[in-house]
Amino acid sequence: MKNLKPFFYLLLFALNSCGGFQNKDIETVKNTSLELGLGSKYVIGDLVKEITGIKGTVKWKSFNPAGYEDSPNVTCVQVDIIRNRDKYNLVAIQYLLNRETGLVKLASLNVDGEKKSILDFLMILSEIGIDNIK
Repeated sequence: MKNLKPFFYLLLFALNSCGGFQNKDIETVKNTSLELGLGSKYVIGDLVKEITGIKGTVKWKSFNPAGYEDSPNVTCVQVDIIRNRDKYNLVAIQYLLNRETGLVKLASLNVDGEKKSILDFLMILSEIGIDNIK
């Protein structure tokens, strides 16, 4: 059994580097429902579609976050939303995911390169016409 350990780690590395874990991590986050605060809930993938709008594009990626090197089950999923608008053009949201427990936590919100609080983000969502978050 000890001889299989290096093979197992090599397999994990190969799966992670060719997108095996990344795609699953991204799908897990997209389908997760979270609270933004003030009683508002949303499914992450649906919110991303609403923010993106008809003119925008979306890029998802998954990576090992700094500070979690000792926790191999923790990954960061980032979504970059390019709205192709003058105001609030680039929205970057990071979520931490524990692969073992399935727990997803909002890690960071940035709009046009500035870090935003959840309250600021809710106001921006309202301003760009997304007020159907339940």
